[in-house]
Amino acid sequence: MLNGFEADRFACNVETTAAQYLAPPSQRDYIKAALFVNTLAEEEYQARVSDDGMIDCQAGCAHCCIVNVAVLRPEADAIAAWLIEHRSPQEVDTLRSRLITLEKETRWLDDEERMMVRKSCAFLDQEGRCDIYPVRPLLCRALNSTSSDDCREAVAMLALDEQRPIVSNLLQKEIFESAFRGFGEALKQNGVDHRSHRLTSAVRERLERFRPNPQEEK
Repeated sequence: MLNGFEADRFACNVETTAAQYLAPPSQRDYIKAALFVNTLAEEEYQARVSDDGMIDCQAGCAHCCIVNVAVLRPEADAIAAWLIEHRSPQEVDTLRSRLITLEKETRWLDDEERMMVRKSCAFLDQEGRCDIYPVRPLLCRALNSTSSDDCREAVAMLALDEQRPIVSNLLQKEIFESAFRGFGEALKQNGVDHRSHRLTSAVRERLERFRPNPQEEK
């Protein structure tokens, strides 16, 4: 138990409350469900965070943004909808092209292979900042480190086939991973696709679905 946090109980709470957005089928709101779970997990973390084990992650620190990230379909829906609302059609088209390229380059790579070739997330801007930060996935929120230097060194040492430990804030990791697990269970219990999907392909597919030009719809 970390700082009084009970992972199973929190996952059950997420499952129960998220289910309100998923039933009945005719009134399901996947985007609101995803945003609600994000908020619930962030509030849980903020209520328990202290100065102990503070993370060193900050805008522009993208050492870990070269890993495969799993998302649930509603998370991909929320990201795609946010992009269409906050970015121009031209920017969305450019991003879609980057997603297609990255999907082809990383489709068959496992986590370690993806890190070895250092294929960065398509959602990073030119300064290395997360361009979808307000709606970033739960498992992105779970990733953290208490030392940016350790992250950089650990990635560099992969090329030499050396493993370097990275100290993380386990409370943050546990909260967001529990939220992901609870949300997935809520989807499952309500007959919704509860499988995890790769961030790159899932958002690209949702952008196709939400394309603003009806003539481009598939």
